[in-house]
Amino acid sequence: MIYIIIKHRKKPKRISILEAVLQYIPPNHPRRNDVEKDLAIRRAGVYGEQSVDYYLKQLNFEKHVIVQDLRLQIAPGIYTQMDNLLFSPRYFFNYDSKHIAGDIKLDEYQMTRELDGYVETFANPIVQVENQQHHLEQIIAKHTKKHLPGTSFVVFTHPKSIIHIDQQYPLARQKVIRPQQIRHRSISFMKKNPNNVLDDRQFNDLLQFLIKNNIPEDPDILSEYQIPIQDILTGMYCENCKRLSIERRNRSWICSICHNKSKDAHIKALMAYYLLFGPKITNRGCRYFLNLSSVSIASKLLRSLNLKYEGSYRNRTYILDYEGLEKLLEVRK
Repeated sequence: MIYIIIKHRKKPKRISILEAVLQYIPPNHPRRNDVEKDLAIRRAGVYGEQSVDYYLKQLNFEKHVIVQDLRLQIAPGIYTQMDNLLFSPRYFFNYDSKHIAGDIKLDEYQMTRELDGYVETFANPIVQVENQQHHLEQIIAKHTKKHLPGTSFVVFTHPKSIIHIDQQYPLARQKVIRPQQIRHRSISFMKKNPNNVLDDRQFNDLLQFLIKNNIPEDPDILSEYQIPIQDILTGMYCENCKRLSIERRNRSWICSICHNKSKDAHIKALMAYYLLFGPKITNRGCRYFLNLSSVSIASKLLRSLNLKYEGSYRNRTYILDYEGLEKLLEVRK
């Protein structure tokens, strides 16, 4: 088995933003339940994607490449995003995971899920993956001037789901699988496409093109959920108390409720600021969001993080580097 993962899955930015929103809105905020529900769905989705990853790594095909979370623009402001793609010079596979519990019914027009007596309706996931496949085929053909055969599967990963497929919908029986079926179903398609379509140079060029044109999602959650900026609380979050209760005392970050010390509370708060408001922050903004009263302390804190900045000393705007702050947290563990 020879495979390479050239684009690894990262924690979705949407999940990080939703987590930050829940930390910084009041417990009784009218949109809190909606944000919590969205976060639960997104976390379940990541778990399902990881379940598919496990089985993809077991495939003993010819040399192939796995690309995770690829998001491509297909028209101005319109994107297609795919969870798991497997490429070879002969074909590609699109595996879309659905981590959904309950009684699931699929027909040509929709998917319904019944759980605990409550019925929800969703768009047909088979149409979704077929559209993803179509758009990807078009992008590949435009770039390579060749048709690379592809197919798609909807992979239901939740062990507590029961799938019912309408007898008048035979396509669903071909496209809907469990993770354990990935190898068998994929081999069937592979055998139908025994010849290379792309040579090594064309194949490598295609992969570089796709990665270069990947556009990660950058959602504006506050606007999406109509949460006014003035509803966002300030302070540093205590992971023990689950409150914005950390203060600066005697050159330390200490929770005013449980008295736990934290050496990283300011870094995590600045990461939350980035997720909520964007990368640019001033001394004044830092003092406001972290509840600091001292200009010099805020200045020292920002300078200590080696951030890039714009403007003169008195009118300086710092540029928060989220990935850099994330790496700094890892080093300080």
